[in-house]
Amino acid sequence: MAKSKNEHVAPINQHIGSWRGTRIDIVGDHIANIPAMLSIAGMFAREADGMTIVGGLSHLDDALGGAVRRMRSDGIFEGRLGETMVLSAPPLPVRADAILMIGLGDPTEWSPEVMRSVVAVAARRAMQLAVSSVAFAPGLHDSGLRGRKVLGAEMAMLTGLCGEIEVAAGKPPEQWVFCAHPAHFEVTTRDFALAFNDLSAPC
Repeated sequence: MAKSKNEHVAPINQHIGSWRGTRIDIVGDHIANIPAMLSIAGMFAREADGMTIVGGLSHLDDALGGAVRRMRSDGIFEGRLGETMVLSAPPLPVRADAILMIGLGDPTEWSPEVMRSVVAVAARRAMQLAVSSVAFAPGLHDSGLRGRKVLGAEMAMLTGLCGEIEVAAGKPPEQWVFCAHPAHFEVTTRDFALAFNDLSAPC
């Protein structure tokens, strides 16, 4: 039987480890397609090298009727480093209960430390909201940063997440998903797995 227009194929998923009870997975799909209590989307203040929004962030923008682009162009959410905005009860086809937009700052100033701090902020907000499942889309590739420009990103994100779990006053999420474009899934999963092994290895 042919698939309906709105039917979504199950994404590819890889479990890479658990940290203090939080399961960490990599999912090869756009963030709007992933069911979670909270979806977190990173967005720069502008795209690198004159690009336009593409990939998962563009997919989310389309699902929200262009709201992502409008928020930035209207100055409602500017993408400043660490800036956050919660969008409650997003409409279908978004499958999350709520969306947290988080600013990545200017792409020319990106570094692994920027990504560590952003994920730490995201993890704190997720715990403040007391959600059990989180999907996080870094937005690096979608905004023009690729290849050697993003070396160290996986370790930085895991360090930000696991560091906040270690000092959490409340209950951390039961599951944290990092989103990857399906075309980059294998490489992204490998890099996250290597970083997690290094992070969790005994000193």
